[in-house]
Amino acid sequence: MPRTAHLSILLSTFLLATPAVAQAQSARDKADARKHIAVFKSGDKKKVSAAAGALVKMSDRAIPSLMEALGDSHPKVRSYSAGTLIGMGEKAIAPCIEALASKDKNRRGLSVNVLIKIGEKAVPALQAAVKAKDQLRAQAAIYALKKLGKTPDLPPQKDPAVTPKPNQPATLSIEQLLAFLGDSDEKKRSAAALELARKGKPAFAPLLATLKDKNPLKREYAALGLGYYGNTGHSAVTPLVALFKDPIPAVRDSAVLAVCRIGVKDLVKEADLKASAPGTVPAFT
Repeated sequence: MPRTAHLSILLSTFLLATPAVAQAQSARDKADARKHIAVFKSGDKKKVSAAAGALVKMSDRAIPSLMEALGDSHPKVRSYSAGTLIGMGEKAIAPCIEALASKDKNRRGLSVNVLIKIGEKAVPALQAAVKAKDQLRAQAAIYALKKLGKTPDLPPQKDPAVTPKPNQPATLSIEQLLAFLGDSDEKKRSAAALELARKGKPAFAPLLATLKDKNPLKREYAALGLGYYGNTGHSAVTPLVALFKDPIPAVRDSAVLAVCRIGVKDLVKEADLKASAPGTVPAFT
């Protein structure tokens, strides 16, 4: 057989084998990462530290499993996985930005916290996320930037939830936006909550009143909107705390999240608030 033909056969065999080898390696990496992540359940500081160190050494190969673990049912797994991602620094930015659009509140909230902890290096990616069409991602990015002391570079409002029909005025009124809080489309509800918060003081009292609405969706998203007021929303805490006993779990979650975002020192220790992330509430549990 000619030498060139022999080399060609060897090259073809290598190219065919490469995807299989890569797939096998990926499976091994996933198994190794999950094994280390499982240690987080123990809560043993030495074991947790060793597992986190091993995951950091795995670097990019461990990130998909860590991102998945942010939505785990075990709170320690979620918490330590977030801490490990923070330790990875810049490598965790892109996957956390992607997770800002997750429908899983834990994964989305902890990703926000990771980005906040990473700090200045995450700002460019967060500013880009503010302009995302997905309202969950945009809202989370705005919140993170404000926590970092940055001004979000907000684009012109083009979201369908607040884009008026031809027979509507150019800007929706507070009353119209309040009506959207009960819409069947989650994106429209989220967009309306954000737009109401952008209106500032004029929308504050109407949002407070909506916390008592018969529609649980309106109560949930009114609480979400009030959370965006941050430190200026202290007077909303008492009615939000009242919602901690709401019969609807989603309403309770939004109320607790809003109080965490407002950050009232009288209710929880400041250290606990700093350790908390949107969507997770160790300070209250």
